[in-house]
Amino acid sequence: MPNPRTQARRHGAIAAAVFLAALAAASPALGQAKAYVVNRSSQNVTVINLNSVMVTATITVGTDPQAVASNDTRVYVPNQGSGNVSVINTGTNTVVATVTVGTLPQGAAANNSRVYVVNGSSGNVSVIDATNNTVIATITVGTNAMGVALNSTRGYVANYGSSSVSVINLSNNTVVATVPVTAKPLGIAANASRVYVTSEGAPPTVNVIDTGSNTVVATITTGIGLDPRGVALTSNRAYVANQSSGNVSVIDTASNTVIATVTVGSSPWGVAASDDSSRVCVANFGSGNVSVITTSNNTGASTVTVGSLPFSLGDFIGPGCVTADSMAPTVSAPAGTTTTQTLCQ
Repeated sequence: MPNPRTQARRHGAIAAAVFLAALAAASPALGQAKAYVVNRSSQNVTVINLNSVMVTATITVGTDPQAVASNDTRVYVPNQGSGNVSVINTGTNTVVATVTVGTLPQGAAANNSRVYVVNGSSGNVSVIDATNNTVIATITVGTNAMGVALNSTRGYVANYGSSSVSVINLSNNTVVATVPVTAKPLGIAANASRVYVTSEGAPPTVNVIDTGSNTVVATITTGIGLDPRGVALTSNRAYVANQSSGNVSVIDTASNTVIATVTVGSSPWGVAASDDSSRVCVANFGSGNVSVITTSNNTGASTVTVGSLPFSLGDFIGPGCVTADSMAPTVSAPAGTTTTQTLCQ
């Protein structure tokens, strides 16, 4: 089977990709859980309410969109074909800015102050100031950089061409370490203590990096399917989408062993976890849909149909709707009652 990454570049805008971002709805203040689905061929983003499992909006973005990253109020979509990033206001579901970055932007990750966009052909990362949507730094990383993930102090970039992970100090935007991993790393996810990196080389592997020492402390091969792509972390599990196996490997992060395998759609690529770790969403490249896994029992709870050839890399959790009185227009109400307005769908 052709490598989907090579196939996607060959077909350009004919191909379609889905990058999704999910947020849990455990707290009423967060409102609806949402997924942001990037459709490459139609050059737009489909917004899915994960509570009702329904499409609620479609947002036009740039040419050949690749990924989704988000902070509390914005979603950022790198557009590979147009070399820029579309900035979406999650309250209004409209594009409010477009930021020029490097060549062939492929992945992104964000916090409330910065957005880190990986430019695959440029071999660097564009750093965007989230307050004014301007590029404030460019960081040189490895060859053909693909995925990127953040924790509170570091950024981690999977370099597909140089089989390494670049470690970025977020306080000064400099590379402080380069960690060798197994061949052809693609997906990457990070928390405070560990980084999980998928590699599609032979054998298919998940590398576990200790964030304190910047060394690989475990290499998982048993139970990992063929062509591992995206990876997402919950509170105690790592979920790895195996493109050629049509399933997801569930890793216990305490023991770094595969404890379950979940069948999903055809050729799964992207995977993202909700904030409360209750659900994991998987973008299925071959079947053109999204599988929603309930993590309490690792079963597919529902499926949402999306665009053709969905695939994605990275941890890209997006904000849900806000239903806070302080953020809504004033509405008259009888004394002693509370009025709440939903700001988005």
